[in-house]
Amino acid sequence: MSALVVSSGVANAYTGVDGIADARKMAAITSSVLDVPEEEVLVASTGLIGKKLDMPLIEDQIKKVARTLEHSTEGASRAANAILTTDRSAKEIAVVVGGGDSRVKIGAMAKGAGMLEPNMATMLAYVFTDAQLPTATLENLLRDAVDISFNMMTVDGDMSTNDMVLLTSVNVNGRAEDYGDMKNSKGVPERDIVDMAEVEKNLKEGLDYVCTELAKMMVMGAEGATTMITVNVHGAQTDMDARRAAKAVANSILVKTAVFGRDPNWGRIIAALGYSGAEVKEETLSITIAGISLVQEGIPSDITKAEMKQVMDVPELVIDIDLGIGEYSATAYGCDLTDEYIRINSEFST
Repeated sequence: MSALVVSSGVANAYTGVDGIADARKMAAITSSVLDVPEEEVLVASTGLIGKKLDMPLIEDQIKKVARTLEHSTEGASRAANAILTTDRSAKEIAVVVGGGDSRVKIGAMAKGAGMLEPNMATMLAYVFTDAQLPTATLENLLRDAVDISFNMMTVDGDMSTNDMVLLTSVNVNGRAEDYGDMKNSKGVPERDIVDMAEVEKNLKEGLDYVCTELAKMMVMGAEGATTMITVNVHGAQTDMDARRAAKAVANSILVKTAVFGRDPNWGRIIAALGYSGAEVKEETLSITIAGISLVQEGIPSDITKAEMKQVMDVPELVIDIDLGIGEYSATAYGCDLTDEYIRINSEFST
C-alpha cells in the first residue's frame, strides 16, 4: 500500500455500481495527486448508508489535503479528527516495545461511537508499524489482536455494513511494504540478522495493547455513554464459552440500562449468561460488581440495593463473573445505554 484515502459522513454502502465507481475514482484521484500506483491505494468510507458520495467535494479535498501532507504528529492528529462522525473525541495511541534492533514502534488511530458490534470489524481503525515482518505474520498477529479487542467490544449490538481494521508495515522512508524478502546491502536477509522472533514478540505485545486501548476508547466515548462496562469472565469450560458469556453480558440491553440507572439487578447478568450458549451451573456461579460480591457459588449476598447504587456510580464499572467449571477466561468491553443515545440515533439522518 502506498496511500490510504478515507471519507467520513457517507458510508458509500447500498449505492450499487455508482458506489463502486466512486470508490475507484477516489483511488484514481489519490493516485494522480500523490503519483503512486492506483492499485496501491486503499479506500474506506464511513457514515450514512444509502447516500452517494459528493465526488466533486471529495476530489477537491483530496487535492487540498495532498498539499499539506507531512511526516508529523500534527498530521496524524488531523487525520484522526477528520475521520470522526458522532465520536466525542479523536482516538489515537502510539507505543514503543522492546529495545535495540528488535524495538518495534506502533502508531494507531480509530473512529467509532455507535452501530458497534464488531465482526472484524464495525469501525475504522488504522495501525502502522515499522516492524519488518512477512505479510502472513502481520495478518496473523492482527487477527489475534482484533479477537481480544475490537471483536470483544460492543456499544449497541448493531453491526455496520462496512468499515475496516488495517495494519500497515512502513519502512523508514514512509512507504508501506511486505518485508518478507528484504535484504541488506550484502544480500543477506534482514530477518537473519535481527532476532525476528523477538520482533514478532514485541509486535504482538504492542498490537494487543494498542487495539485493546482503542476499543476501550470507543466504548468510553460511545454515543451518549456515561459508563464504560468491563466484563471479566473466568472459570469457563472452553475459550469459546468464556467469550460468549462475556459478550452476552456486555451486549445485554437490560444490563446496559441497569448500569445507566445504577441498578444492581444481577438477575439480568444471570439471564444473559443463560442465553449466551456457554455452559453455566447455578451452584458454581459467582458474580461481583465493582468489587462487591453479589452471588457466591450460587448463593446471593445480603448487600442492600442502596449500598450498591452508590458503589456503581463510577465512570468505569467492572463486572467479574466466575463460572467455576473450567480454566478459560475472556474480557468484553461495553457501555451503558442512555436516553442521549436514543436522541442521537433518532435524529441521525435528519
